[in-house]
Amino acid sequence: MLLIDRLDRAEIALPEDLCTVLGGGGFVLPCSVPADLRVSTDDDPSAAVQLPDGSVRCHAFPVVVITTTGERDLPLDLVRRCVTLRTHRPGPELLRALAANRFPPGPGGPRPAEDVVDAFVERACAADGPVVERFLDALRLAADGVLQAMAADGDWQEAVETLWRWTAPEEP
Repeated sequence: MLLIDRLDRAEIALPEDLCTVLGGGGFVLPCSVPADLRVSTDDDPSAAVQLPDGSVRCHAFPVVVITTTGERDLPLDLVRRCVTLRTHRPGPELLRALAANRFPPGPGGPRPAEDVVDAFVERACAADGPVVERFLDALRLAADGVLQAMAADGDWQEAVETLWRWTAPEEP
């Protein structure tokens, strides 16, 4: 399986190059390759294989999961090879369920307090753009004590706002 996250934010030629690689079932390394070069994967380093003439070929096509933020259209040649799944924006119930799943009760690590979860649920529901990753990042920071340290001077709402801004996605 191959995950390509936020493909629409990648270099402009990458989606077309991906079509070429996937369509051909492989690619040739763009540099001279020593004849005895062997490569392996992290999951089985003992299964090293040679790359004849610098060619990388697949025996079976991998499942490729591509995410996009919708900022730029992907090439039609790539899109027509895809099964499209559009996800809906998560509501408060789903966000609370994600928080409960990520930070289960009981031993095993710190959990954000319910009022903290509520504060970030409110911000996530009002925010533009993708929010799940941002929501979970904010809760992780809060669970690790960052929010408490920031609110030591007593302004809890300002600390929540600052932490929410910190988790905003970076601009490309």
